[in-house]
Amino acid sequence: MQKEQRKLQFKSLLLIILPPAISLFLEIVAFFAGITISMINGTLSEESSYDNGPVFVIKFLLFIIVFGWWYYVMIPEGTGKESIVKENKNTVAVGAGSGNSTDGAAIKNLIVSALLVLSSALIGFINSRLYSDTADFSATTIISMIVLAPFAEEVLFRGLTMHYIEKAFNPVAAIIISSVFYGIYQFNLLQGIFAVLLGIILGCVRNKKDGLLIPILMHTAMNILFYLF
Repeated sequence: MQKEQRKLQFKSLLLIILPPAISLFLEIVAFFAGITISMINGTLSEESSYDNGPVFVIKFLLFIIVFGWWYYVMIPEGTGKESIVKENKNTVAVGAGSGNSTDGAAIKNLIVSALLVLSSALIGFINSRLYSDTADFSATTIISMIVLAPFAEEVLFRGLTMHYIEKAFNPVAAIIISSVFYGIYQFNLLQGIFAVLLGIILGCVRNKKDGLLIPILMHTAMNILFYLF
């Protein structure tokens, strides 16, 4: 019995560590792929014109392929089917009593979601003021951070990592530990501290909204204000 329990604990720990570990491996693959592209283009020796954008594009595409498949195919809970069924049942029950109540709840959810996205945009704008080199980002980097990064990072940290930590511990631990992983992932002290706080906010929203759509939209809004303003 104890042996089976230890195996279960080891499996839980492995599943918690595995997504961030794989992300580090994909970072290395993307880095060398970017170096290869730069060598082919002949820009590697020109520091002023070297563009990290291709590395980010390759990295986030790899994240989306690997972690997106893992989250939406391998984890039944990750599809959100359970919450959709539950929501539909609640809608039918409420709708049978009053159509206005259903409409009111939908409007309220829409307003709350919009406010969350707008507040995230404000956070992104404030964060951009903390950095003096935002104008140095290349077009490729900006596009990858706005279009690819939000989905890739949310699936990895608020999707897979939070899911496995929550199964092993509890929702609060899942939010905190996944946020710490997200901070370490930045490889920068100041950005790491900011990312931990941001991860806690996004983790709370993910739990409250029971899905990744709103965190992805919030992340996108933050990156738009950070990289474009």
